[in-house]
Amino acid sequence: MTLTGIWPAELYGPDEPREAEVAREMVRSGDYGVPHLLGRPFLEKPPLYQIGLALLYKANGANSRFVLTARLLSVLLGWTMVACVFLIARDAISKPAVLLAVLLMMQMPTFWKYSHTIVLDIALGAATTMFMACYYFLARDELPATNRIPLLLGAGLALGASFAIKSAVPFAIVVPVVLAHAWLFGRKGVIRELLSPWLVIPAVLPILVWAGLLYHEGGALYLHEHFVVNLLGRLLDRPFRVAGAELVKTDLGRRPNRYFYLSNLPRIFGLCSILAPFALLELLRTRRDLRDRSNNSMGLFAIWAVAPVALLSLAADKETSYLIPAMPGMALLCAALIDRALKAWRPDELNRWNIVPPAVVLAAALALVLVFGNLSRVAFLLGVWFLIVGTVVAIVLAGMGRLTETIAVACASIMACSIFMYSPSIQRRDQVNRTFTGFGRVVWSAVGAGTLYMYAPDETVAPSIAFEGDRDVGRTGARTVASALRGKNAYCLISKERWTALQANPELRDRFTVIFERQATPKEAYVLIRSRPLPDTVTNR
Repeated sequence: MTLTGIWPAELYGPDEPREAEVAREMVRSGDYGVPHLLGRPFLEKPPLYQIGLALLYKANGANSRFVLTARLLSVLLGWTMVACVFLIARDAISKPAVLLAVLLMMQMPTFWKYSHTIVLDIALGAATTMFMACYYFLARDELPATNRIPLLLGAGLALGASFAIKSAVPFAIVVPVVLAHAWLFGRKGVIRELLSPWLVIPAVLPILVWAGLLYHEGGALYLHEHFVVNLLGRLLDRPFRVAGAELVKTDLGRRPNRYFYLSNLPRIFGLCSILAPFALLELLRTRRDLRDRSNNSMGLFAIWAVAPVALLSLAADKETSYLIPAMPGMALLCAALIDRALKAWRPDELNRWNIVPPAVVLAAALALVLVFGNLSRVAFLLGVWFLIVGTVVAIVLAGMGRLTETIAVACASIMACSIFMYSPSIQRRDQVNRTFTGFGRVVWSAVGAGTLYMYAPDETVAPSIAFEGDRDVGRTGARTVASALRGKNAYCLISKERWTALQANPELRDRFTVIFERQATPKEAYVLIRSRPLPDTVTNR
């Protein structure tokens, strides 16, 4: 099911074109240490995820196979998170709750979206989930000593990888979770164990290597851009920029209100946003017995789920994808609640719940999406139909007292709806204003062997066109567009809005030829111009 919806050849903005173009330039330049975007250092993130994409680019080139395999990488990273949830649930909760935890994880709309998108947040989610899985087993008193060193090494590698994907951000998420759990549930000995060289060395080494690479290539300016502008700037909503630096400026991101995550919980966690408050109330009700293994595990899941929401709400920059590291904890917390409710209410259901209803829903959705996935209206109606019918069936099952099947069918219906909403036809329909792949072919057909510049390029269109042509694109501004066009066989692509203002430039008046004016998307039009040869007297002068 998770393999559906990953085959459209278009790159959807703003993330996919940027990541693809960074990977392409990484291979072309041979510089795998400091990422570049349109020829300029791109210092927002360390390069581990882009290195993975660069390897896919080397195997496939700049074509539709790269797009497919890059999205497949996101699917595999999502599978990694699901596998960790499975392993933890199998140890911490009862057997019926294992599959429920997996279904609760996979029905989350944001998880489904980003496990089908070329974006590094799903890679960060996989790395932090692996770290938390290692920590969970290390926190078990009965774990044999022979198993602890591999777990410490695994935790260190996962933490180091998380830094190499998104800098210090994951440390601000998982470290408070671990410290809070150890303090509240009497696991301070585990914290001392986590300071072992088996964990510290692989966790710290990527930080030192990345900082050394930045300093070697750009000195203190690069360190300032990454650690001050990118980290503190996004947290405090202040640029801290150095004037005149030839870098891709760090995007400080969205700046919604402090309640952004709370108001978007259903869109992020799906069904878990309804179950989580009951799980937290149950944990508070039994808080006196903190050393009980069930409470200990449920407490870890609660902190894992809630702490990132609270901590990331303090930052100025907010995106729903930033909460991917919290999703496994949320799924495990809700599965533990269901397991506890069944043990207190209907323990007999633990051994006789039926997997057939959710399996039928998922199998039917998979069969239908393979047949009708290229028909946007039919796919949309089928997605809505599965959601409505699944909700009705879940209500009937709830009335019959079959709690596990109620949750499973509800999860399956949400997943079925997601399959259709991420089918290729609906992707193209909904993201028609965010893809420039087809437009890139038109541009390069006109430019041919010429040199292409872009005037004040948008963060989506420029990487899309550069990647589509597998060629470098130059940047130019209002003052330099005339000199750029003086080059032999030089072209410049300009948005129609900026073109209207640029025509008043006296250096350009009567010295260019309009090749075409064309809609790149239904909302955006662009003009492609080429310099007109000047008389010899003017050229000499």
